[in-house]
Amino acid sequence: MHFIKHIMEILILFLVFVLLAGWGFAWYRTVRAEHSPNQKIFSDGVLPSPPPEGFYTGRVAGYHGGWRGKSFESGDKTGINIFGENREKKYPFIFYEAEGLRDAGKQVLRIDYNIPANPFWLRTVTDEIVEYEPGKYIGKLNVQWLPWVPFTLGYFFLER
Repeated sequence: MHFIKHIMEILILFLVFVLLAGWGFAWYRTVRAEHSPNQKIFSDGVLPSPPPEGFYTGRVAGYHGGWRGKSFESGDKTGINIFGENREKKYPFIFYEAEGLRDAGKQVLRIDYNIPANPFWLRTVTDEIVEYEPGKYIGKLNVQWLPWVPFTLGYFFLER
């Protein structure tokens, strides 16, 4: 019995360490993101009006994976991410106007992945976009592991 109690204590300490390391990484990324030139572009951007419609090519500095962009249906305020050369549709979202999670007073178009069609890990992700030039958007990728503590992991760009 003493052996099991010892193993449980080790597991709890390991979980606490993993949670603290994850929180530390997210905080570090947030501080870096919010002191980057992209934050200035985001801060100077405006709420997209009208909202995007159709497919927008996406890019993330330093990312060379399969994400190609997002497709928006402004009529029902839904959208989906596009991946790969065959334009596979994955990870649907809803979007709506809201105040920025980390930018008090800033009106953004919030892209919300917290819907039943998505895996549990994606439901903590919330993107926000603003228009910085006609037809060009900068997005902020946020995660919320706790409702009152959003972290910014980085930025992405969308354009026709």
